Amino acid sequence: MDGGLDPSIDYLFDWEPRPLPEPWVLLPDARAREILEAQLRLEVSEGHPLFGKPVIAFARCGRCDEVLFSVEDAPARFVQVHLTWRQGPEAPPWPATEELSLPLADSLAKHH
Repeated sequence: MDGGLDPSIDYLFDWEPRPLPEPWVLLPDARAREILEAQLRLEVSEGHPLFGKPVIAFARCGRCDEVLFSVEDAPARFVQVHLTWRQGPEAPPWPATEELSLPLADSLAKHH
């Protein structure tokens, strides 16, 4: 066990380390996270549950436009967002957002 240093392992509230399931991949660097966080801020408009919320992108699906974000709110939570890549705000409920439960590996297992 690496003591929680490997972010590809889902340690939260699940003391058995488990990797995120395929096709989820961790974002390789800060620049990749910044791009996805900026795109989310561009797409959400007033009335969307993530409007104005501080978020951190940490993984994306290797097969589609789904991205995992940590919502740094009280309480902190995790969401799966389908980015549209439109160059402006979307009308809610877009971008589609799904709350995830813990452990993340279980929540993501059904994603195809």
